[in-house]
Amino acid sequence: MKFLRSKSSASSFLAFFCFFVLLLPGARAGEEEKKEYGRAILLSPEGKLPAKSDGTCVGFIGEMSAGDFFLGLTRIKKGAAVEFYKAGKLVHNFPDKIKLEIQIHRVSCDQTQTEPDVPDVLDLGAIPLPGELVRSFRFQAKWQRNSESQPGALLSTELIPPQPWCELRCIWRWRLRVSAKDVPLTKALEVFVLSEQGEEVQRLSARL
Repeated sequence: MKFLRSKSSASSFLAFFCFFVLLLPGARAGEEEKKEYGRAILLSPEGKLPAKSDGTCVGFIGEMSAGDFFLGLTRIKKGAAVEFYKAGKLVHNFPDKIKLEIQIHRVSCDQTQTEPDVPDVLDLGAIPLPGELVRSFRFQAKWQRNSESQPGALLSTELIPPQPWCELRCIWRWRLRVSAKDVPLTKALEVFVLSEQGEEVQRLSARL
């Protein structure tokens, strides 16, 4: 009889302990996950790395912005549902236009796809890249979510050369504008860097 009382007490304690654990932060199913963004979103390199031309290996990095649109934007994920808020209001879509700034750098030719996404930049512009190499690259964009995709029209592309007498910061960069009208915030932007022959050199992506 004493054994049965002890067994019953142990079961009660175990039930109480499990109930207490479920009340702890992070233990509840469906707990909200929040992420707040700054003014710009990183464009992360994916796919082929590095691009090699005439013995020179290059990588691309960049960011996506839209004025103050992303500043203070908050992503809330609860289970499979994702919503975005800004200043307490629900936001569904990107603004009509997105600005991209993409830089090109020399990188190590030893990198492979199994290494980290961000290129190992060798010089940050200490040795200027040949203009003819930089001008040979082209860009395409699309919006992607799972197997669903839609083209992202490039509204403008501007190549900005290094400043004269740039010394250690001789960096080429592009400024692109992409159409984002009626595009849900749950879609990712993919930017494809193409060679002069139209082959994919590298892919950059930004997702919220």
